[in-house]
Amino acid sequence: MKAKEFITELAKFKSKSELDNVQRFFRYEGKESKFIGVKMSKLFALAKKFIQMPLKEIEKLLMSEYYEARMGAVSIMDFKARNKKITPEEKKELFDLYISKHNYVDNWDMVDRSAPYVVGGYLYEAPERSYTNWLSRRMCGSGEQQLLQLIILYVLVKLMTLLRLQKFGRG
Repeated sequence: MKAKEFITELAKFKSKSELDNVQRFFRYEGKESKFIGVKMSKLFALAKKFIQMPLKEIEKLLMSEYYEARMGAVSIMDFKARNKKITPEEKKELFDLYISKHNYVDNWDMVDRSAPYVVGGYLYEAPERSYTNWLSRRMCGSGEQQLLQLIILYVLVKLMTLLRLQKFGRG
């Protein structure tokens, strides 16, 4: 499964009315993004079919100039992260890819789609020192908006961990 195949399949769902809608909805200042014009329901269904796509190909989608390709990338990552058969190593690889290319996750809907399972799922299961160290490194000198949502997610994961420990009498 290749990034080009995904984009070719995605283009089959192109719609002028959806293109007009998405261009009206997204207003970037100082940053240009291109749009294909695909309904999100079609994009998500296609992403589910590409769940076996290798990370190198997902990375290519994530770095695309097209919004829908980037949304496809984070959707594929989300479906992979939700898979009950995913290994801890695979979760870490998804997390690492997301963090290394987070500047391409440039809209809140992409963060909303990917942060709970790709980032939160990994941090929730990672040893506490792992995500505390990660957060400390990321905080140094960063002023990016998407990072704020990740920090909030970290706090929620921490609270969930504490509540889970209390529920089972370990806290």
